[in-house]
Amino acid sequence: MAAGRGDRAADRRQDDDGFRPRTHAARLRRLGLEYETLASARSLTRRLSRLLVAGSEAIEARLLSIEGARGILGPAHRTYAGHSAVENRSVWTGWDWSARGNEWNDGTDPAAWKESLVRDVLLETIPAGGVVLEVGPGGGRWSEILQARADRLVLVDVTERALDLCRSRFAAAPNVEYILTEGGALPGVPGGSVENTASVPESR
Repeated sequence: MAAGRGDRAADRRQDDDGFRPRTHAARLRRLGLEYETLASARSLTRRLSRLLVAGSEAIEARLLSIEGARGILGPAHRTYAGHSAVENRSVWTGWDWSARGNEWNDGTDPAAWKESLVRDVLLETIPAGGVVLEVGPGGGRWSEILQARADRLVLVDVTERALDLCRSRFAAAPNVEYILTEGGALPGVPGGSVENTASVPESR
């Protein structure tokens, strides 16, 4: 029995002096390999994620462009985070409207650019007369053209600030109405009551 206990003690010493360090080294090697594998996988995942985000943004931008060209407020615009009612209300309530929306142009001569947009877009797509709904009038830059063209112009915005600017600008115009919306509905605008809809992104 004593010899047996001595053998086991020797085995433990051998385990302590020999096998355990080797086992620990092997474990460290395994952890190192696992770390490298996971680090590589993380790097690949991040690259794929960036590619997916870039692809998604490109698709979203194209959908927004197509909806804009078609003159519709489609799913892409309704779900676009940058166009959310909360975001728009925050941005445009605090905006400096001293230029009344004329701070935007495509980099060319502002007067020529505005004239071409009025001639080639507004006058081409919005017939004279009838009821026109403008979404997001901003400082009223394009509302001015629409007001003179429509029998009745309904201006809809998510911020009272923009509507107040338009009220001041068109105070003498009896054919303009103003509606504040939360972004998901058009209160006070019955279905079928509007002949034409306008929403010019550059008005913002």
